[in-house]
Amino acid sequence: SAAVTRFNVQVAPNAKVQAGNAVNVASNIEVVPGTGNPKPNVEQEITLFSPDGAQAGRARKPASQAGGGAFETSFRFSLPQGVPQGVYPVKSQLYVDGKPAAGTDTRFQVVVAPDASSQLALVR
Repeated sequence: SAAVTRFNVQVAPNAKVQAGNAVNVASNIEVVPGTGNPKPNVEQEITLFSPDGAQAGRARKPASQAGGGAFETSFRFSLPQGVPQGVYPVKSQLYVDGKPAAGTDTRFQVVVAPDASSQLALVR
């Protein structure tokens, strides 16, 4: 069966941004195909959680092949003004041929700036 050899997820921008702006979750993936299936189907699902642990959103899409065994995905979402500050976990699950293959967690932090506008920051 296919094996995932790399699954890197990055949240951008990693500097503070105003709430309401777009946040991008981009992944670089490498999959070694299995002998029985030279072209595996690779999908990624991300689930966003609010600071209180409630699920705030979920999206799933097929990864695009970037050549050879390399795949990539990109998800964009925006946080509206007035969202609660705190740490927002982002769980990423990779599926190969419909089966869970790899997972990783990232997170970012929303803080309120001195001018009382919401800002977004990545927590490494």
